[in-house]
Amino acid sequence: MPPPPPRAPSLPPIIRRSLASLSSLGVVAARWSPEDDRRDILEKIHRIVKYVLPREQACGRLPEYIPADSVELESREIGRSTTATGEGGELAALEGCGAEQDDLKDRKWHAQIFMVHTAPCQQVGPSCGFAALTVVGQLFPPRNPTEASAHALTASSFESMLQWARMRNYTSVGEMFSTADLLATLVGHFDCTARLQLFTADGDAEEESAAVEAIREHVENGGLVVMPYDMGKNHEPALENGHSAHWCAIVGSVQLERQSPLDEVGMYVICRHGQSARHAVWNLRHLVRSNFGLREFGPKRLSTGISYVVKDHTDLKEIRGTAVFVDGTSNDTSVIWRRRCDLDQL
Repeated sequence: MPPPPPRAPSLPPIIRRSLASLSSLGVVAARWSPEDDRRDILEKIHRIVKYVLPREQACGRLPEYIPADSVELESREIGRSTTATGEGGELAALEGCGAEQDDLKDRKWHAQIFMVHTAPCQQVGPSCGFAALTVVGQLFPPRNPTEASAHALTASSFESMLQWARMRNYTSVGEMFSTADLLATLVGHFDCTARLQLFTADGDAEEESAAVEAIREHVENGGLVVMPYDMGKNHEPALENGHSAHWCAIVGSVQLERQSPLDEVGMYVICRHGQSARHAVWNLRHLVRSNFGLREFGPKRLSTGISYVVKDHTDLKEIRGTAVFVDGTSNDTSVIWRRRCDLDQL
């Protein structure tokens, strides 16, 4: 039997200063109900149908970034109207495509929604991978029965997982640039079945479509996915060559369809990540394309002087074209929400 790994040194200041903020995780988990999830997702689907799909039709493409915080929402599901002002003028840049938007107003749309209820987890420093693991880990019992319940989302459980990874030289200050190491951390702490999924990330359209289909099938069968991508504006998938690498947990899917003729409009995934307490609903093909574009370690991160654990700064092959596929938990209706709805009801 091999000797145990050496004890990890004390946590660096960047982590120690922030761990206190995790003391509220249990409170957040208790307050974030399945009904909160449903309101959040219905609001975002409403935004996609009202603002994104018309521009897709008019422009012949989806905008690179959905101006998620630059629109006025009127959601009958929530029963209120909110107005938010975005940054950078993304919405104004799309106004030239608006002439044909009225074409979609009278159309009937359907949405097939699948979602697993989870509470958000805010990352500590650059620990976005651990935040994604914590989101997934809520659904499974801990490997060590003496530890606090995975559902507690306590600061001590987060710190324990981080220390465990540091002892194995998977991370320095919370970063994670190996999907295999992330998988080992997940199954080392939670009683779940998960595997490393590899895609051929060579830019080929067929390989991209194959990855989209594999993720779609896994999620619609009740599974979850932890996946790296490049984070752009509003935290959405972007093409930054790996300089803004980030982790998300896919906890659901939204399939948009037109009523007549009944055909597929777009596949979206419902995600959580460590920089927001709200869900994100992203185009799955955009997310896969962003994952395939993870090429090199960001020069700005190199200039910080922090010693990150990265096997090759010039080639992020340990995360590019990869994901962790986690098998689902159960068909418990308190955890899983399935719905087919007419979007004109939103």
